[in-house]
Amino acid sequence: MSNKRFIPLLIPLICLILNEAVLLYPKLFFVSLVLGSLVIFLGIKLLGQNNKEKFWPFFAVLPILLFLSFSTYTALISSGLLVQLFFLATFVLNFYYLRTLYYYLINKEYDRGIQLSSFSVFAGFFIIFCIYSSAFFLPLFINLQPALLALIPLPIIWFLFFNGVYFNLKSFTEGALIFFINALVLTQLAWILSYFPLSPNILGFIVALFYYLFVIISLLHFKGNLNKKTVKWPIILVLFSFLILFLTAHWL
Repeated sequence: MSNKRFIPLLIPLICLILNEAVLLYPKLFFVSLVLGSLVIFLGIKLLGQNNKEKFWPFFAVLPILLFLSFSTYTALISSGLLVQLFFLATFVLNFYYLRTLYYYLINKEYDRGIQLSSFSVFAGFFIIFCIYSSAFFLPLFINLQPALLALIPLPIIWFLFFNGVYFNLKSFTEGALIFFINALVLTQLAWILSYFPLSPNILGFIVALFYYLFVIISLLHFKGNLNKKTVKWPIILVLFSFLILFLTAHWL
């Protein structure tokens, strides 16, 4: 493709068409996931293959996770309006990410890394929500324990922690142990939460809140800016969100 500036629009559009096709032909669900992931991977390869300074396959993981997690979650909910909103959200989020990545890899505007970093935290929150809401929904359809499903996404959680602070790391190995501990703690929290009599959506949102808090603390640590003042507002935000959730949640 000679004009790569259309890639950030074309890829999300293809993924949107694949998602809509699944609504008409549900048997195409797994085909859609594979094709969508392949299209995203090949599109980012086109964006990054001439940039010898950056390892382009790394940047393909986040949009693929967005597409897979959102698509899986929409397959488990019954509201047609909500499904379309998630399809639209997948399109908008991947378009923004790929557009920013275009400037980062093609134009080598490396200051765009700040935008990619912020987006990674934001996207990670929704990926965690979709993954764990789906994990807590699945026992309604298949004979698997929610506790087991809570532990399966451990490698994905590790990557999301790593990706959230990637642009503040000096090397690939820096913080690897911290990210593993964060991921392990988060999956164990999800395991514990799986026994709570709350709806899968509420449980998924709680896990996502813990992810947000852990990744923000990690980000502040690697920036060398972790102190009582900087961590106060993220903690207040998370505690306030917990309060709203528990006041409005319907116990089964």
